[in-house]
Amino acid sequence: MGNDNERKTWLGYRSPSSIPGPLRGQRGSSHPAAPGSAGLVPPPTPRASPAGTIPFEVDVIHEKGSPASLEQAWCAVEIWTLNRIYRLDSDFVCRSVSDRTSGAWLDSHDAIGAKLIGGQRRAPNGAIERVTHPLPITGDSAVFVRPLGKRLNYSETSEVVRVTLRQRVLDVTPETPPSWDSMARRRWSQ
Repeated sequence: MGNDNERKTWLGYRSPSSIPGPLRGQRGSSHPAAPGSAGLVPPPTPRASPAGTIPFEVDVIHEKGSPASLEQAWCAVEIWTLNRIYRLDSDFVCRSVSDRTSGAWLDSHDAIGAKLIGGQRRAPNGAIERVTHPLPITGDSAVFVRPLGKRLNYSETSEVVRVTLRQRVLDVTPETPPSWDSMARRRWSQ
């Protein structure tokens, strides 16, 4: 799965060091596009994971810098469905959604601010036949939840075609050791 900086990537699938802003790149025509795609995000090829294999892609992103950069928002998981790309933080809360056909950011999408709780697959009659947790796998739909008054509101995506876990590795200088206290305070105060 190589270094993210060594390969060509498309919108929503780039090294965070190349993305200005916390969880997504710049809007408009400045998005990099797949060669010959006229700016559209190419669909990954759906594939089933054979039994006993890991149904996720893992990107290890190596960075150099200040520990303060660890306190910024981070896209830790990308879930690609037939229609959308969902970007989640390390708490599995959806922070941005884009349309796969147009590449447009969907700022008012219902999933933004909702928490991913797993995935599910339905039988042709609509009955749930499989549940996955904490992440969906290819072939399932992702399931998000958010509070709605005293109840919970669940939403389900179209079929998942790719799940990417984005592991961050930050090389820091000896003069600037990471402050775990400041990161923990920020994370638990939200």
